[in-house]
Amino acid sequence: KKLNILNKTVSDEYSKGKINNEQYTNLKNEISVIYEEVFRKEIDSSKGSLDEDINTRLNKITEDVKDAYSKNKINNEHFISLKNEISIAYYNIFKKRIESLDSLFETVAEREAVIGMIKEDISETCSKDQLTKLHYDLLNEKVSKTIKENNGGNRIH
Repeated sequence: KKLNILNKTVSDEYSKGKINNEQYTNLKNEISVIYEEVFRKEIDSSKGSLDEDINTRLNKITEDVKDAYSKNKINNEHFISLKNEISIAYYNIFKKRIESLDSLFETVAEREAVIGMIKEDISETCSKDQLTKLHYDLLNEKVSKTIKENNGGNRIH
């Protein structure tokens, strides 16, 4: 809240001509750095959440980051960096889900149904711009590899 007040004050003082362009740019960059640190801490703290809670927290963080960017609270560089951090967090969630498939199911049909849901979740997350193209491609490759390994080995009956 205090950071939002500081950001507004800097903008107001600039618009009144009390600070010059160079000072304004430097202050806005420093404020952006602080916002980035705050959001990174939120992302890091969400990683310890329960599985069902982490998606909710990451969705909120994503919306907050987009909002901050749209209101010129964070610069483009910090915005891209934060989006990548969020994508990494989602990548790790999906990776764990994929890797846990072998131990969860007794039949191929059960496993394939869950794989289908995971693929849908991955696509939905990417469509919300919460997963980078790189992480999306890596996860799809991992899903395909998991399916091939299962079909080739027939480990589940």
